[in-house]
Amino acid sequence: MSVDAFASWQQIKTLTFASIKSRYRNTFAGLLWVVMSPLLMFGAQSYAFKLVLKLQFENYPLFLLTGLMPWIFFVQSVQMGTTSFVAQGRLLKSFPIHPFVCLSAMIADNLINFMLTFTLILLPFLFYAQNIHLLHFLLLPVAVFSLFIATVGVTLFLATLQVFFRDTRFIMDFVLSIAFYLTPIFYPKQYVSEKWYWLVSYNPFAILIAPIQSLSRDHLESDYFFSLSLSYFTALICFGIAVLYWRRKKNQVYFFL
Repeated sequence: MSVDAFASWQQIKTLTFASIKSRYRNTFAGLLWVVMSPLLMFGAQSYAFKLVLKLQFENYPLFLLTGLMPWIFFVQSVQMGTTSFVAQGRLLKSFPIHPFVCLSAMIADNLINFMLTFTLILLPFLFYAQNIHLLHFLLLPVAVFSLFIATVGVTLFLATLQVFFRDTRFIMDFVLSIAFYLTPIFYPKQYVSEKWYWLVSYNPFAILIAPIQSLSRDHLESDYFFSLSLSYFTALICFGIAVLYWRRKKNQVYFFL
């Protein structure tokens, strides 16, 4: 590891832990709200789709959990990160800190909160639900890491784009609101008709969360490792495009901030 890379890693680690400490300092039940907010959203959607619409799907609440929680992590990271370069412009121009460090620290902070919340909500399922294998969820960090890579890439690209086009965050919010319904988060992809199945097959986010959703089944599907490989391939493409765009625009970023 080069000296610059090691220094950046130390900065990311320091900023991440500082962000976590500041998030819960002088707050009343701050950690509880971090868990309760996605839990209430999960409970409402689980009730609506399982009991009201009566979707017949094995372990549906767990399936919804493994799709909804990654979506919340992705959306929160993108929404916070898209405006981060512009919001921290004075800081980035005043101190010798790479914008990627600030962005990575913010997403790492969200990742820790996501994993903590996901684990706390998941525990009751593992102990009381039937046909769920605990060993499957030992693979969770491997599947989540590809989502993390993709999130960093997408957020880096959008944060750089936001510097030059200040409407980026509004367009991004609109796209995400549509993408939520086009992604098999609250419905299994088997429910999609053949005519529209391509929306799932070529949906990047559906590809990224497919390995995580597979862990909710009572057995791992035969193509699990293929879907995991495809998820990492998609994540690396997202990250690669973002890095190329950043390198092309980095000399202009500080001028527009």
